Amino acid sequence: MPSILNPAELSVAQWNFLVSVLQCEAGLPGAVAPAGVSPGNRLNGIKYVGRGYSLWTKQLPSIGVQRRSIKLSPGPSQRRWVTTIFDIVIGTQSTDASATTRNGSQQEANLEDAMAQLDPLVSDTSGNGLTNVLIDPQYRTMGQSTVNSITQNNAQNSEIDEINFEWDASGGELETGREIYAYAIFTFVAKAYIAIF
Repeated sequence: MPSILNPAELSVAQWNFLVSVLQCEAGLPGAVAPAGVSPGNRLNGIKYVGRGYSLWTKQLPSIGVQRRSIKLSPGPSQRRWVTTIFDIVIGTQSTDASATTRNGSQQEANLEDAMAQLDPLVSDTSGNGLTNVLIDPQYRTMGQSTVNSITQNNAQNSEIDEINFEWDASGGELETGREIYAYAIFTFVAKAYIAIF
């Protein structure tokens, strides 16, 4: 019998699980793996993982896990499907230094450099990147929670629904003080079956 009755609390448990897993996969100091999983090191190079995407940390590349919505759908008897949608955002920044290193000669910050940094963080050819983390079967049920002495998975299933790419050249690519960013935005969906009394 599903035992988590509050869909908002369930979504927070899922949110906490995602952030913890990504912090561990990035090898960030102080990261603690959720019980029952063994994270790898597939997000090497990520400097910050938080519960919302923001450039305030100035630690790029970074990942933000943002909760977008919670939806309840009818189920049999007194049960409901709860669908939680997260936006998981990876951001990279091109600088004069990163562009020069990548091209081997003096370069200015540019979008091509920012996208080149982003691609392997989405997925490389060696099983690394956020895509490979999110499709890992050990994470599919998003950990467990205990309510009223009953322990159950936080999700019956979770999956990537969509990946979008965006960019921002707010400083202009030919001006001094350029700020060139590239983003991958993963729409990640978790579904859980709960009882409503």
